[in-house]
Amino acid sequence: MAEKQVKDYDKFNLRFPDGMRDAIAERAKRNGRSMNSEIVQILENALSGSQVGSVRIGFGESDFVEIDPSDHKSVINGLFELMHKLQSGDDNKKPT
Repeated sequence: MAEKQVKDYDKFNLRFPDGMRDAIAERAKRNGRSMNSEIVQILENALSGSQVGSVRIGFGESDFVEIDPSDHKSVINGLFELMHKLQSGDDNKKPT
């Protein structure tokens, strides 16, 4: 069976809020996809209700931490706890 040609696909013009085009372009580059393929993948994930895969968090140019989907909730909870401690000034110092 012959593959679909570009002219055979539905087309939709889209306006992005400021900065979104650059964010999608960056994400597409990280994932080795075109912007179109990245947008289609994002939409497919949203429509199918599929879970996000592992998340990579960068600390500098070459230092990355990969977080497994099963750990997302505990990592987010930990970040919230840290945020609250930083906001309240609670850094586990003993009273003087």
